[in-house]
Amino acid sequence: MQMDLRKVEEIVNDSKGGIIEKKEAIVSTLSNPNPNSDTDSDAGVSIPTTPSVDAASALQLFLDHIPISSIPGIHNSPSTVLVVRTQECVKDVIKMLYEKNVSGALVADGLEPDPTTTFTTSFSHPYVGFISFSNMVLWTLQIGELAASFMWDPVFPVKRDQTLFHVLLLLSKHRPSVVPVTQHSSSKVVGFVTENSVNHVLLQSSGLEWFDSIADKPLSDFRFDHNDQVVSIYNDQTIADAVHVLWKKKVCAVAVVKRQTEKLIGCVRVSDIHRLLADDRIFTDREDTSVEKFIHIDTGPALDDIDHDLGALISAGTLVLKDKFGPRMDSPVTNMEKDTLKEAMKNLAEKKSDFSFLVDECGRVKGVLTLRDMLVEFAPPCMDSRIDGGGFFDMALKESGCTIKDGTMVQLK
Repeated sequence: MQMDLRKVEEIVNDSKGGIIEKKEAIVSTLSNPNPNSDTDSDAGVSIPTTPSVDAASALQLFLDHIPISSIPGIHNSPSTVLVVRTQECVKDVIKMLYEKNVSGALVADGLEPDPTTTFTTSFSHPYVGFISFSNMVLWTLQIGELAASFMWDPVFPVKRDQTLFHVLLLLSKHRPSVVPVTQHSSSKVVGFVTENSVNHVLLQSSGLEWFDSIADKPLSDFRFDHNDQVVSIYNDQTIADAVHVLWKKKVCAVAVVKRQTEKLIGCVRVSDIHRLLADDRIFTDREDTSVEKFIHIDTGPALDDIDHDLGALISAGTLVLKDKFGPRMDSPVTNMEKDTLKEAMKNLAEKKSDFSFLVDECGRVKGVLTLRDMLVEFAPPCMDSRIDGGGFFDMALKESGCTIKDGTMVQLK
C-alpha cells in the first residue's frame, strides 16, 4: 500500500528519534490508512488526495531525515579519533596506532592549529587525508619501486546534524574509506561513519516498500563494478606473496584457494597486516611461511552469539585495529548469486565484514562483493564521469529538479 509524498514528509518530520522510530511511524500509518479521498460533509463532494509517491522518492525523503547522530558507533568512538601531522615520521605513527589499537588516523596540515584542542568556527577543516595503519605497513614493506605511491585516502567530514542521505552521496561520489563526523560549530572530529555502521542503519529499513523493492532482488540482477575480478593466491604461496598482491592490486583482500581443487579456504585482508607485527617470527619468516599456515594462526575462541552481535553493533562506527568481532582469516564470508542483496547485507552485518566472496556450489570463488558495492545501490546516481545518470535515484533527482551532467549533479532551471 502506498501513501502520498506529502504524508511521508509529515511523518518523517514529526516523528522523533532515528530510523527505527521513523520506520515504525510509517508502518503504523500504512496499517491504518486514511481513505483515498476526503468527503466534504456539507456538500457531499469527494476531494481527491495527491498522487501516490514512487519508491525512489520515498526512500530519498526517508534517508534525508535520518540524522547522522543516530548511526551506531558515533558516540562510542572518541578514543579512536587520532590526528597526525604531515611532517611526522611514518615509523612513529605506525607505533602509535599499534599501541593505541586504532586502525587509522586523520592527517592534518602541519601549519594548521591542532583541531582537537583549538576551537574554530571556520567552515573549512585542516584535514588533508585519512591514513590507515595497514597501508603504512604495506608501504614500508614495498618501499622500493612503490615509494612514490600516495598513501592516504581523501577525507570529507560531515556535521552531526546532517543526514544519512548526505553520507550516501559522499560514498557514491568520492568513495572515502570512512567519513569523519565533526562538531556542529567547529572542525573537531567526534567520531566516524563507517560502511558497516551505514549498513546497520539501512537494514533497519527492512519491511519498507522502497527499501525492499531493491534489497529483495537476487545478486545476479545487479551489475556490480569489478565483482568478477577476484584476486587470489594458492595455499602454498608465501605470506610475502599475499602482502605484495594486496599492495599491487589495491584490493581489500586476497582469496586463498587450494591448488588442487581451487576451493576457497580463507583470505588475507588488508586489516590483517597488523598480525605481522604481533609476532616477530611471522614477520621475519614471511618470505618462507605459507599463507595457509598464516590464515590458521587466528585461533581465538568463538564468541557467544549475543556478545558478538552486541559487540559488532557497538563497534560498527569505531576504528579498532585488532577487532575481535570480525571473521577469522580461515572463515571467509561467502554468498551465492542466488542470494538476495538483503541477505548479503545481513550476512556482512552479522559477521562484521566489509566484503563477501561469491562462490559456486563447489566453493570455488567466482567474484567478490564489497559492502560499498551494496550501499551504492541505495545512493543517488554515482558522480563518476563515465556515468550519465540512471540508477535507483534517477527518478527522484528529476522530480527534485536535478540531473547528472558530465559526472556532476546540476540543478535544472
